[in-house]
Amino acid sequence: MRATRSIIAVVVAFIAALGVTSVGAADLTKTLHVSFPIAETGFDPQPVGDVYSAYVNRVIFDPLYRYDYLARPYKIVPNTATAMPEISPDGKTWIMHVRPGIFFSEDPAFNGKKRELVAADYVYAWKRIIDPRARSNNVSVFDGKLVGADKVVAGAKASGKFDYDAPIEGLQAIDRYTIQVKLNFPTYELQSDLTTSPTAAVAREVIEKYGDDSGWAMANPVGTGPYRLKEWRRTQKIVLEANSGYRDETFPESSKPEDRAIMKEMRGKKIPAIGRIEINIIEESNPRLLAFENRELDFMAVPVDLVRPSGQDEQHGRRSNRADEEKQQIAGRGVRPVKVLDDGDERALERERLEESDEGDVDRLALRGLVREADCGGDRIGDLGRDELLQARAGLLHRELIRM
Repeated sequence: MRATRSIIAVVVAFIAALGVTSVGAADLTKTLHVSFPIAETGFDPQPVGDVYSAYVNRVIFDPLYRYDYLARPYKIVPNTATAMPEISPDGKTWIMHVRPGIFFSEDPAFNGKKRELVAADYVYAWKRIIDPRARSNNVSVFDGKLVGADKVVAGAKASGKFDYDAPIEGLQAIDRYTIQVKLNFPTYELQSDLTTSPTAAVAREVIEKYGDDSGWAMANPVGTGPYRLKEWRRTQKIVLEANSGYRDETFPESSKPEDRAIMKEMRGKKIPAIGRIEINIIEESNPRLLAFENRELDFMAVPVDLVRPSGQDEQHGRRSNRADEEKQQIAGRGVRPVKVLDDGDERALERERLEESDEGDVDRLALRGLVREADCGGDRIGDLGRDELLQARAGLLHRELIRM
């Protein structure tokens, strides 16, 4: 599940980077179009184990902590918590405080009342992870670690029903906003686990209203995050809309020189910036690439099965040295044709890109992964900023960055 952080952080960053013109709420006229290559399972954060469902859960539900992606290196910071955990010297007792004044999005399960996020919501969510009936893919987060939990789990296995009201010494809401965790042994990986969507809070009323025989509520996600589920056609399309009741959050601050450009654009602006996200499931690589080329998608990961490694003949296993040719073409502000495999066939589609360009085009070529870092020179790569370079190496494309 930790792999979830990387892509969903990029998605949220792009949502913000597309920008709004005021400091107000999400711009409902703006829609972010993306795709998943694999269908989702559903949107109940505790049992879900696939990354694509988790990408969506990350913007619907709130864990206590999150990663600050503008920090170098990345660091964990409070999300709905008031501060980092208070950990005893032996590492076995953790105290965490939930920030007051955060509310779940509206839902009939709350009978028309505003529903505040409290410590008991996290306790309930974490108990769901160890409930045998829920068959959570994330049971390793707490399995065998919470003092007194094994007895309750054993009782659930014997009776077929988990007693959510049974006290567990190692997992308690000691007041409305305070969570106390007691561990059988120190486990400092818990800190990073508490940034993931499986440890996000859910409201018990919602699960009890919509849950199936396994206690899953896959089609009715109700969280405290910046988005809510607007439409879902299984294995086809997911539509998210901005949560109108989302708390007052602004774009993260950074004083680092490499973030100067994005901070100039986004400082003080409320998030989320985009009013709507449309996610289409496009399993085949060629249709996905075509959708991007037709501007039907705002960004995509380059399909690995459509890219022939530079300098390698995949069909015959031969390698050719093209470094000199590439450097000559780059020096002339051009770029070599890109070879795209057609469904594994030996035939390749040749495409010419950028006949003549200025220095900025070389930067964009580097971002697309069409030119190697060494070929562009350190200065131009440096101008892109560290995050863009990391995204380039991850194979990410974004319309606003490459379609100038």
